[in-house]
Amino acid sequence: MILHIFNDQKKFSKPFFGFLVEHSFDLKEHFLIHYGKKDEWFGISGINNFFIPSFISIIGNIRMLFYLFKADKIIINCLASPALILYLAVFPNLCKKSYWLIWGKDLYFFRFLEKIRWYHQVYEFFRKIVIRRIKYICTLFNNDYLLAKEWYNAEGELIPSILPFGLKPELFRQIENDITKDRYNIVIGNSASLTNNHEDIFAIMKGKISIDKIYCPLSYGGKKKYVNKIKDLGEKLFGNHFYPLIDFMDSADYFKFLDSVDIAIYNHHRQEAGNNIFSMILMCKTVYLDLNTSVAKFLVEQRIVIKDIKELENSNLEVLPRKILNNNAKILRELYNEKNLIKTMKTIFNK
Repeated sequence: MILHIFNDQKKFSKPFFGFLVEHSFDLKEHFLIHYGKKDEWFGISGINNFFIPSFISIIGNIRMLFYLFKADKIIINCLASPALILYLAVFPNLCKKSYWLIWGKDLYFFRFLEKIRWYHQVYEFFRKIVIRRIKYICTLFNNDYLLAKEWYNAEGELIPSILPFGLKPELFRQIENDITKDRYNIVIGNSASLTNNHEDIFAIMKGKISIDKIYCPLSYGGKKKYVNKIKDLGEKLFGNHFYPLIDFMDSADYFKFLDSVDIAIYNHHRQEAGNNIFSMILMCKTVYLDLNTSVAKFLVEQRIVIKDIKELENSNLEVLPRKILNNNAKILRELYNEKNLIKTMKTIFNK
């Protein structure tokens, strides 16, 4: 049995399993344990599953232990559950059949805490044990793997992995002409997570004359208090040029929205928003990133041209020439396509 463990982010799990169903993977030997509110879609789609209401659900976490021992292979989508981490630490043999699909936060969690409390220290103690022992580490970003080795002495084998978490390769296009505008529509960030560093980038963007509309997705990933804070700050600084996106969009509407902007600015200092970044590149958009992040380093290694977010401190917004944007999209399409997605899944399932 291949056991999948997901957090409560159905915006990742549904595309993941939807891709497997769409491409006729035999899921009879697969079983899903999902944190969060039960969703009948998985059962209707033929995926055996059970849902654990929350990380602190005693009965659900005890039941999970049974499946961990029963499984031939454990695929961990985001290493976050305290119970799972405890089980993997106490029973080393479970790590030997585990595949960790790095999402981003599960690698950088401890490094980006604003205030470290005693329970974070305990949590990190067990994470160090587990990450060092896990047999296979799956990520597209080699720098994340190197950081796992540096921070946690990870000994697991790297499996370069392109994962179907909602990015649609059919977004790929080529544009006919250079983008010539005096003012641009831009999107800042991908969520209401603190790691978007909204306040810092807002301060840099204040007074830029080349802005028409600023869109700011705030529909998930953060607390309501933070959402309201960023919404109020954006409206104060940019007035009627600021458009906070509070309501969650389905993927089709969200990608349609992204296609309406000219420039994307992601002020993350860790690996995050990979699907959003890749989507913008496939749609021939100009992307600004912190060049020290794993995503940026990967893109540069692939010879995809991105803009350094630090440039914005002393210059106006710029869009890349059509030739560069088209070439960026072509390079990424050659990497992120249906054939390679299927290959990655078969590699993990059959290894």
